[in-house]
Amino acid sequence: MNIEVTKYLQILDFFVLFHLDDSFNETIKSRHRDEFTYASFSEGEKQRIDLSLLFAWRQIARMKNSANTNLLI
Repeated sequence: MNIEVTKYLQILDFFVLFHLDDSFNETIKSRHRDEFTYASFSEGEKQRIDLSLLFAWRQIARMKNSANTNLLI
């Protein structure tokens, strides 16, 4: 999951290290040193994180269920 999110963040030109643990607590590091919270980012940066998470879940669903869809609800 974390690898997929990071891949999509790089595609969206937002170079941070995003990590979710087993309890879905996020750790976001900029320049791989400074830790940030989700709330500390601007609305545009939050949107990039949200889209990356959405695309990552879609990719995981595609790999897990052999389902390929272009419909997002």
